[in-house]
Amino acid sequence: IYPEESGATALNPAIHVQNTRDFLIQDLTIESTTEAGQAILFENSMRCAIMRNTFTGFQFSGVMEKSDQTVIMYNTITTSSIWQAGETNAHAIINMNGKSCYIAENNISNSTFGVWACDSWGVFENNTTNGNYIGLILCNVPMGIIMPSGELTGSLQPANYWKTRNNTSSNNLNTGYLVIDGASNNILTNNAAENNGAYDIELVGDSERFGFFTPSSSSNSVDASAYPNMNIKDCGHGNSVTGGLMVDNSVDPCN
Repeated sequence: IYPEESGATALNPAIHVQNTRDFLIQDLTIESTTEAGQAILFENSMRCAIMRNTFTGFQFSGVMEKSDQTVIMYNTITTSSIWQAGETNAHAIINMNGKSCYIAENNISNSTFGVWACDSWGVFENNTTNGNYIGLILCNVPMGIIMPSGELTGSLQPANYWKTRNNTSSNNLNTGYLVIDGASNNILTNNAAENNGAYDIELVGDSERFGFFTPSSSSNSVDASAYPNMNIKDCGHGNSVTGGLMVDNSVDPCN
């Protein structure tokens, strides 16, 4: 499911916004006819926005690379189903390198990872992720993306200091909110989740579940006081969890 370090995905987006700022993409309906490709790539572009669009059938709908303060709001994204064969991945939004990204009020479905959040100081709020493998992953993109220039890249740092609040993540095959691969100091507050295949929220320790080593999550804070029946698994270091229903790691071991 997770991109292997030995593999790579080449980007050839329908819209490539590069070396600019304050660029808005709004009120479009964009559909892939091949169940592949990428819709939008922001590269080295600051304060750009994707608002009130509909994306259908792309492998990646939005990728941010070295693009700070991107705003992604009010979009409906239904990702390609190619990931369901297990041979590749399809993600709605990848914030690879971009500080202070703001993602809000989107409806995201049918992705491997609905939103793949890296870098620091982002906000993820009031979104709905439904019917994905994982709704939101606070993580790190390994060196597995080839830019249109031919440069091989990945995220420079995992998700740090993100604020994740007031979202709903349901009916995902695995997990609603996954914190992994060195993600630290993130705050998850008042997020609803139900009918997820494994866990509603998982804070992962040292792991090789994706076929290579990912270091532990640490110093993250979860407040699920409003959801006493939300199942939460914490295998990381120094995380704080309030509310919810904690998974017994002696019965269900960390991996």
